[in-house]
Amino acid sequence: MEAVAERDDVFEKEVAALERAKTALRNEDLPAEERLKEFATLTRHYEKLLRQATKLTRLGDGYQRKMLLAFEEIDRQKSELAALDNEKNEFLGIVAHDLKNPLNIIGGYIAMILEEDDMDAAERAGYLRKAAEASRRMLELIRNLLDVNAIERGQMAFQAEPCDLAGFASQVVDAYRPAAAAKDQTIHYAAPPQRVVAVADESILTQLCDNLLSNAVKYSARGKDIWVTVSAEDDAVLYEVRDEGPGISEDDQKKLFGKFARLSARPTGGEHSTGLGLSIVKRLTEAMNGSVACVSRLGEGSRFILRFPRSAQG
Repeated sequence: MEAVAERDDVFEKEVAALERAKTALRNEDLPAEERLKEFATLTRHYEKLLRQATKLTRLGDGYQRKMLLAFEEIDRQKSELAALDNEKNEFLGIVAHDLKNPLNIIGGYIAMILEEDDMDAAERAGYLRKAAEASRRMLELIRNLLDVNAIERGQMAFQAEPCDLAGFASQVVDAYRPAAAAKDQTIHYAAPPQRVVAVADESILTQLCDNLLSNAVKYSARGKDIWVTVSAEDDAVLYEVRDEGPGISEDDQKKLFGKFARLSARPTGGEHSTGLGLSIVKRLTEAMNGSVACVSRLGEGSRFILRFPRSAQG
């Protein structure tokens, strides 16, 4: 404020000097030599006033730019806060619904077992299996929430090393054949003739491959086919899962990898979905310098492709 007041004072002095020079020039009796001096004075003060006006204009432009930037930053922060508030509400909804329901199931089955002393062993075992499945769902959700939190805080530890992608794919396929067979689905996988080695964290790589194949089995109808492919390019290796599921609409594809995404497609066998899986896949893949992509059209199935850096070992 002091700098502005000082500039205003200088501006007023220059205007006053300018007025004095103009008044002197109006004096018709003023000698020519004095008139020239006053004219030079007038010109000099005009130039000073022009410089001051230019400075004030720049100052005003600078303040205007700063104000615009400040408003833009406020808008950005408001958008971020709105997104965080939405995530908080989604999180609370998941905790309230997806954790409460399994707890109710577990509690209900345990109460039935305790209340019926004459329950036969087979029936009791069936209830315990259902309670165990509900418990597994809870643990999966909690693990996913912890993974998201660790990724966002930069606390997820990675041990990138050469990994036999074809070998991991084979293990994941074998693990999901029973679930696929229960829905009369067929998983097709043929190991590539050459070694396909990715640079990635082994445990996380397995989790990513598992997630994509799990989704294909979960969202495909009974009797459909699923294809798993592993291939190599010059500097990358690819893990691809293709299914004959319902496909993904353009609107759903826009939010496909978002946290807590609730898409229009639903599991076909009553399986559970938290809406966190693909968000975690994207974050973990990118954290290992990889990428994930989806190619899909509604009614024509989907292809999910994981791409990782290729190791020099294969």
